[in-house]
Amino acid sequence: SVARPSPYLIYGPPGTGKTVTLVESILQTLLSHGANTLTRVLVCAPSNTATDLICERLAPYLRPQEMTRIIAYSRDKALVPSEVLRYAHYSDTEGAFV
Repeated sequence: SVARPSPYLIYGPPGTGKTVTLVESILQTLLSHGANTLTRVLVCAPSNTATDLICERLAPYLRPQEMTRIIAYSRDKALVPSEVLRYAHYSDTEGAFV
């Protein structure tokens, strides 16, 4: 079956495999559309911690040119995991994420 271009929501209690399911779904979507397509996936989560975790789980499979972690301008750089920083855009000139 072919996925529809609709948004999908994954929700449930902690420890039920949401992150594993999400990461695998993203990787399968990208794999099924090939490496040289214009396929884009937008992932949102209710907290920075959750979004950082998704980024960390995808990091072994995606290069910084293939994934961007958008971080609030005002977030403290020291609170962002080093693995996630590879995928974020930080301006030393502005001292903030851009």
